[in-house]
Amino acid sequence: MKRLLILLVACSLWLAALPQTYHLVVDGEITLTGIPVTYSSIAGFYYKNYRTADDSIWYADGFRVDVTPDYDASAQYLGAWYYDIGNDNCTREVIDYTDEQLAAMEEAGLQAIDNQFDIAKIKYLLRLLAAPVLDTLELDSTSISALTNIYEQYRVNKAYAVGDVFVSDSTLYKVIQAHTSQSDWIPSETPALYNKYQIDTGEILEWDYPVEYSIDDQVTYNGDVYICIQAHTSQSGWTPVAVASLWELVE
Repeated sequence: MKRLLILLVACSLWLAALPQTYHLVVDGEITLTGIPVTYSSIAGFYYKNYRTADDSIWYADGFRVDVTPDYDASAQYLGAWYYDIGNDNCTREVIDYTDEQLAAMEEAGLQAIDNQFDIAKIKYLLRLLAAPVLDTLELDSTSISALTNIYEQYRVNKAYAVGDVFVSDSTLYKVIQAHTSQSDWIPSETPALYNKYQIDTGEILEWDYPVEYSIDDQVTYNGDVYICIQAHTSQSGWTPVAVASLWELVE
């Protein structure tokens, strides 16, 4: 195991010490890229590990170092490697983009920006558009289903302001008193802090809690219809039957 570790370290150091990439040039043309492990040099020597040979031997055998030219990536690109006889090295041609290519690149960049989709920002914009809809606590089922997808889920230990809207157990609630939520302040059980949005079916709704009721609102309870005679937010024990000061039976 120790020998293996030593070998791995030695290999990594050897790889890190490898020189620049070389190309073999024959008759002015690149015929090979990289220094081979084994090679028969022009002097007639066979190398089992040619990569350890001196670079002067590589040079004599026709290997030339590559040099990447400077270029403006916004207006140019690099072509294939070729042998530069004037500088005696291998380099790449710098090619200017055509006007058509530049226009296509600009359009692609603009499309990439157009296609960026920030879900958080989209939801924020949708909430701004939905604000007038939330002025009523009675919404149709389609609206409530859509709204539960753009509002955040209820969280414990979060500071809520009056008017904040959130989702809890697939139900939409509005904050009616500023507070920092606690684990035992369950939205469905804490009418002093939250109002629940109800689904408007076009018929008189079943009494529920915590719901903000106004004078003359009507509800059904145990098959009977009641009318609200005092504005309030309902609580679990404030049923129309139990609290006559809030509800009146409709004959």
